[in-house]
Amino acid sequence: CTASYTITQADMDKGQISNTAKASGGGITSNEDTHITSTQKLPSLVVKKSFTKFDDAATDKGTDSAGVITAGDTVHYSIVVTNSGNVTLTDPILVSDPLTGLKDKQCAASLAPQASCTVTVTYVITKTDATNGSVTNTAVATSGESKGEGSATVFIQQQAPVDKIAHITLTKSVTGYDDLDKSESVTLHDKIYYAIVITNTGEIDLTQLVISDPVITITSNTCSSTLPISASCMVKGF
Repeated sequence: CTASYTITQADMDKGQISNTAKASGGGITSNEDTHITSTQKLPSLVVKKSFTKFDDAATDKGTDSAGVITAGDTVHYSIVVTNSGNVTLTDPILVSDPLTGLKDKQCAASLAPQASCTVTVTYVITKTDATNGSVTNTAVATSGESKGEGSATVFIQQQAPVDKIAHITLTKSVTGYDDLDKSESVTLHDKIYYAIVITNTGEIDLTQLVISDPVITITSNTCSSTLPISASCMVKGF
């Protein structure tokens, strides 16, 4: 005779199916026969990390209202871990995110096949991120099974767009003058000396920098066509 049996999740978690049969009739009982069928255990984790929202740090006079991420803003991430294998992961599911400082955060004590758990993290955008134009963030999930079969790690990269803010500050000051008539004050025909300091106060390196002043004659210029973040240069003249 023949019979059928539907494999359960418990059978998959055990890694085998044990089936024992015997026959009886007319007051006679046969011996028992056991057949063991091994199942293939395929533990696996899938990590999906996504950017969900950002908090405007209000350092850019409200321009973030248009959905622009800038330095100082806080971005929020959702990390969803799914058991994509065919066995229950019985060891804790741990999530790490080096960029945000998250390390071995327990997402779930165990995880059945196709079940998911979620961890949320935040990260503050830096000026370096703004200069680069984006920030790449990687999350890792692990589960160490007692038999060494239930550990799987998937790396997912999520980029949050970052807006670059350009800004330049110019300060012009008098450094001295030639008192031709010895009046000890600035009078007709005296020569006045100026210093112009240009500073990159934005979040990106400046290029194609040009300094002009229609009034003075430039005698020295330390500026070039480029100006890195926070750097300054000077123009002098009279």
